[in-house]
Amino acid sequence: MVQEGIIKSRGTSKIQYLLMLLVIIAMTILVTHYREKLLKLGELGYLGILLSCFFANSTVFLPAPSSVIVFSFSSVFVPIWVAVAGTTGAVLGEHVGYLAGIAGRKTVENNEQGERVKQYLDKYGMLAIFIFAFLPLPLFDLVGVAAGAMKVSYLRFLIPCFVGKFLKMLIYAFAGAGLLPLLRPLIEKLVVH
Repeated sequence: MVQEGIIKSRGTSKIQYLLMLLVIIAMTILVTHYREKLLKLGELGYLGILLSCFFANSTVFLPAPSSVIVFSFSSVFVPIWVAVAGTTGAVLGEHVGYLAGIAGRKTVENNEQGERVKQYLDKYGMLAIFIFAFLPLPLFDLVGVAAGAMKVSYLRFLIPCFVGKFLKMLIYAFAGAGLLPLLRPLIEKLVVH
C-alpha cells in the first residue's frame, strides 16, 4: 500500500516536471517573441519580479513558476538583480506556508509526504531546509508547512530558505540571460514563418 502511494507520487512528479518544462519552453518563446512589450511592462521592473515571485510562492501546495519568472526576465533585466528580486519575493511568499504550519499542525501529521519531510527536518535541520529550497522541487511548500508545524524558529527557517533559493535563482537568472539571447534568432524564425 505504501509502495503504491510512492509510485503514484513519482508518476505525479514526472507529470509536474513535464508541465514545468512545457511552461519554461512556452515562456521562453513568449519572452523572446514579445521582448519589446515586456520591456514596456518593465515599468514595474524588479518590483514586478518581486511581486510575481511572491504571489507564485504564496500558493500553498500548488507548484509555483517563480523560477520561470526569474529565467525569463533575466534576459530583459540585470540577472543578479533579477535573482535578488525573485529570491526576496519567493522567500516572502514561502512565509504563507510557514504560517499555515504554525496554525495547523494536523496538516503535516495526517499527510504521508508531510511526515517524511518532518523526518528530514528532524534529522538534518537547517541543512534540509537549504537543500529543499535549492532543489527545483515543487514540494517546498510542504517544507514550509512542516517547519511551521514543528515550530522551527523563524531565523532557522528564513536563513537556509533564503540562501538556497538565492543560489537556485542565480542559476536560473544567468541561464536565462545566456540562453534566451542565443535562442532568439531561432525562435523568431519559427514564430514569424
